[in-house]
Amino acid sequence: MPVMSIHEILSAERVHDQQISATVNRIGMGDTAYLHIFLEYGPTYLTDEEFEKRKKGIMDGYFRWLGGSMLKIRGREFWKHHSSRLRELGHPISWRKVMKCAAREIFEEMKHPNVAFSKLLEIVRNR
Repeated sequence: MPVMSIHEILSAERVHDQQISATVNRIGMGDTAYLHIFLEYGPTYLTDEEFEKRKKGIMDGYFRWLGGSMLKIRGREFWKHHSSRLRELGHPISWRKVMKCAAREIFEEMKHPNVAFSKLLEIVRNR
């Protein structure tokens, strides 16, 4: 019987686009899950003032991310997931806020045109 070394591979994983984790990442399910957990358990562990302050920060960051996602031309599945989950969590999506955040992202990207151009090429390549 051969002696196994500690460095031998004990398992392997095939990575492909049909994996559940690929879908979770592609449509950003982790972000809505984080929001759900915060909204459910935050009031238990935070004072009202702490909760409201943190909720504002989380929601602002989330909408900024959605604005950036708009620029990445995310598909129907992505937007359907986020709009339905936000509605379920009692915070319907504000398209005006998403658009405002997308515009803010454009202005930020304009500060670094080379980086913005390479990001745009990456988006086009992945389409």
